[in-house]
Amino acid sequence: MTAAAGTVFIAAGAFWLSFTSLADLAARSGIGAGQAWAWPLIVDGIIVVTSPQQLVGMIVEKAVRMAELMKIPVLALVQNMSYVKCPGCDEVIHPFGETDIADLAKKYSIPATAELPIQKDLATACDAGLIELFEGDWLNGLADTLEELLKSEKK
Repeated sequence: MTAAAGTVFIAAGAFWLSFTSLADLAARSGIGAGQAWAWPLIVDGIIVVTSPQQLVGMIVEKAVRMAELMKIPVLALVQNMSYVKCPGCDEVIHPFGETDIADLAKKYSIPATAELPIQKDLATACDAGLIELFEGDWLNGLADTLEELLKSEKK
């Protein structure tokens, strides 16, 4: 049994291909966790989801280098909790400091990045299992870039 071709694996916190994620993947597919280690995972690319802490940045770099060694392209970096927007004046505040996600993407030739805000409504939708119903445009540019990558790859 293999994952469908065209799979993009989303690596939350850069701990992709950990036993936890394989076991979760196995549970959802109906195979045992022990079998997951032998389950060939066909992945066309990964999207690494990170947060703005310095330690996490080091882990992300390790994950990106590991993906390079495995010949799996990193399609994008997405930084969660990147900023908060003041509801009174729309000022963008980076509570954890300015992001370096674009520098990291440039360093490793990762074609796309996105930054997600700290927003109560977004967290509430995630907690309720209703994220697909949430209205937000933070990932539109990322989706457009990935769509263009797919189109150019088909040519």
